[in-house]
Amino acid sequence: MTVACDFFWNSEIASNINKNILGNNDNIEIQPNQITEKKKFKSIKNYDLGINFTQQEFSNANQFTSRATLVANTAFLSRGKWPKNCVYGRISFDSGEKFFNIVSCDSENALTLDGFPKSGRYDYIIRLNEFDLGELKLCAKRNAIFGFENGEAKLNENSINITNEYVSVCDAEGIKTRNFSRIVSASVIETLNSQNIYYWLVFYPFTKHYENVEVKVFNRDESFWRKIARNRAGYWEFNDSVVATSETWVLASTNDFLNVVSEAISSQKANRMSGNDLTSLNHLEWELINNLSCEVECIARGVTLHSGDFKSSPSVSQFCLNFEN
Repeated sequence: MTVACDFFWNSEIASNINKNILGNNDNIEIQPNQITEKKKFKSIKNYDLGINFTQQEFSNANQFTSRATLVANTAFLSRGKWPKNCVYGRISFDSGEKFFNIVSCDSENALTLDGFPKSGRYDYIIRLNEFDLGELKLCAKRNAIFGFENGEAKLNENSINITNEYVSVCDAEGIKTRNFSRIVSASVIETLNSQNIYYWLVFYPFTKHYENVEVKVFNRDESFWRKIARNRAGYWEFNDSVVATSETWVLASTNDFLNVVSEAISSQKANRMSGNDLTSLNHLEWELINNLSCEVECIARGVTLHSGDFKSSPSVSQFCLNFEN
């Protein structure tokens, strides 16, 4: 029996889950023949238009470094230029509470939007449009008509990727370990297109999301769960050691959760876990991470996309973790 539910993971039995059906973005599959013995649960995260995900801001245009003047539905950028490799993106004027899609790039300093706040001057944040009809995909084409290229607005039939830019996305809600404390396997549905996709897990106390957070990957060469990023006293750090089993902590260049993960993955090969690395883990390798301390109350899933070719886009349509009590 498969049921759809919200992502708060407060469910114990099928009857309780059925009472809390809210949508189809997350699914828990209960195997009836196991309910009376070991309860087994499969958490399936489908990627659909950014719902229930936190997304990385464009690294070269963070808030308070860029200024725009809004007149009707046009944003005139008075400080900073819209990057050419972010044709399919969005812009926010309220610290990321609401993002508007770009209808057209009229010039590198003028954007037509599909919505807008009242006219005025605003600091803005750029964000990639990573989601496209059930996929996590670099620079998705949704709601984009024109691109800005070589000084001219031009109809663009294909997505333009963030070449050599690492872009990270993570669950907005974690899986509560008090209900599902034991991971037994994982699966993903991905399309690499000769590019790169990396996966990682976030461990954190539920009541203190950004304190004592640790991001981990499994290093196949050393059979070791490696910490690649963490938060200590409000500061994000990444592991810059070339040795898989050691730690050398460096302050992130941007003190932000998703940016520090991207920086960790881009800096060292030891910080990277591919889909094949993840799904080939056996039960003994999962056991190395299952001894969770009482401080860890939630696990979240993360994905980082990387393309070295602006014409080829990697994508992920599903990231599944299998649990049992």
